[in-house]
Amino acid sequence: MQPTTVLVPGEREALAEPGFDRLALGAVGAALAAAVDPATSVRLARYEQFTGRETEADARLAGVLTAPGTPAEVAREAESLRRLGIAFEPAFGELDWAGAALPRERDSVGIRERVSIAFARLVADGREPAHGWADDHRAGDWDGQRAIVDDAATALLELLASEDLDELLRAIDLCVWVPMIQLAHADHQGVVTVVAASRAAHARTGLRVLEVFFDYLEGIVRVAMLDLAEGKRLLDLAVEGFAEASDRRWWMLGKAAQALVAVLTHEQLPPDLDELERMLVSGSWRRGRRSLGQATLMLMAIVFASSGDLEGAKRVALADGGLDELVVPATDRIVVIEAVGHVALAEGDLETCAQMLRIADHMMASPIVVAGRERLRAAFEARRLAGPLPSSAAEETAGRSAPEPDATLEQLRTRWMLLAQAVELGERDAAFNALAEFDAFAARARAAAVRQRAVRLFHARTAESVELSARQLEVASLAAAGLTNREIAARLFLGVRTVEGYVAGALRALGLTRRSELAGAALPMRLDAPGPGPGPVAAREATQAVVAPVLLPLRQGQVAALIAAGASNADIAAALGITEKTVDKHIVAVKERLGTSTRTGIAAAFTS
Repeated sequence: MQPTTVLVPGEREALAEPGFDRLALGAVGAALAAAVDPATSVRLARYEQFTGRETEADARLAGVLTAPGTPAEVAREAESLRRLGIAFEPAFGELDWAGAALPRERDSVGIRERVSIAFARLVADGREPAHGWADDHRAGDWDGQRAIVDDAATALLELLASEDLDELLRAIDLCVWVPMIQLAHADHQGVVTVVAASRAAHARTGLRVLEVFFDYLEGIVRVAMLDLAEGKRLLDLAVEGFAEASDRRWWMLGKAAQALVAVLTHEQLPPDLDELERMLVSGSWRRGRRSLGQATLMLMAIVFASSGDLEGAKRVALADGGLDELVVPATDRIVVIEAVGHVALAEGDLETCAQMLRIADHMMASPIVVAGRERLRAAFEARRLAGPLPSSAAEETAGRSAPEPDATLEQLRTRWMLLAQAVELGERDAAFNALAEFDAFAARARAAAVRQRAVRLFHARTAESVELSARQLEVASLAAAGLTNREIAARLFLGVRTVEGYVAGALRALGLTRRSELAGAALPMRLDAPGPGPGPVAAREATQAVVAPVLLPLRQGQVAALIAAGASNADIAAALGITEKTVDKHIVAVKERLGTSTRTGIAAAFTS
């Protein structure tokens, strides 16, 4: 029988306000820490776990468990909180989660143990054992994993129906951790149900301490369900609330989620992402529980991957260690595996990609893991059948960089799957949102494909003395057209930081010092004379040999190459982000420089 909770002065008032700072810090926190009652110490540890003081909470719980005279029920609760802390941060201790027996109890302690087991097994999924995987290894049972989570959620819903404040206080952490573990298992409707019940239960008893967390949970799941407008509204509220807390890791997580929404809606990224980047680099979030900080890294990796920057996604996702060191669920690990695998394929490293597939084959067969694994396997087989890439030595001699991964096909496939899923589930609004997203992305991808064909032509004709990679050339051409780094990133499906690197490399290769100089930069192009054709005009043009090299400014050079790639004026305008009237002006200038009067003459100079 659990003892009746005795609140310290000011604790009830602090529970009626959003956030845990007043409960773990300040006068209320001091009063809780000064109490000799072990049940009060356990309650303070629960609050501390929400304020970034997990190390202090773990030490406090260990003290309760070793103190003589601690009541059995209090010790049982302390043990469950400590085990949950270890599940979220393995550095606090080593436990045999694979062999852990599920509890029979359906109280707050039993629910917490279910969450601990489910999360720990999800984090271990995809981690290779020290002795390696046996040949006859079989991935874990995903249905069994889901059953643990569903059971925990059902038990919590039963508990939330209680009017007992004591019971709600003992389960207050579960109102966040149960939806979080549901989210990791892609049970979006389950999250909505548990959050709604939690809001109702807390409103009945006048508790507002979890309000900001509820906004985040419901916001992120609305985004996952493609209800982007409502998701953005809730995430904005959550980020505003988290900004007031002493523990900045939840703010980091919310800010990364805002960035993801911006990418999905093609809106500007949040203005204070630089602060998020500084916080990620500083690493102060590693103190205590790393899983929140690493979850932020995973969200940012998804932002990069959604923009087509798989190299950036890989770099961010592995910023805090290797695959086996990440304290993230399998749903996040498969994102890293895909990014690493696709980057390896772009570099011709089939061995690394095969290793990623081997890891994915040993993971629980959740729908998200299966989809990611099969996308990577299809790309691997296509790359394997295509034969080896040119050697790095040969490319160095040619002064060109290796081909880069084009993630647009994978993104189109992913967006098509989201659309198909929404239709299959009968979610009308989500289906229309997904259709609009798919159509907008397809239009951008078509423009990008035309531009990439043009860049290959442009690059092939650039004099060997100018050592620009195809990607540097493409970025420099867009920068010369006046596009900002953010606009270029959106058009090329790259990260802004990656674009900055390409701009800097292009400036060095061209011997320039300022970005503004790109507009007037001219590249020597080795072009052939237009071939003869029927009619007097063609015969006259054939006699006007194009002297090589011809100097073409970056902007005009790409317009000319786009014409050679078969693009119309509308296609060129879409690919470069300029007006058709501006395209006409560039075409007139290109014709004059090449000594031709027709578009056919321009195309012939590039394709002959």
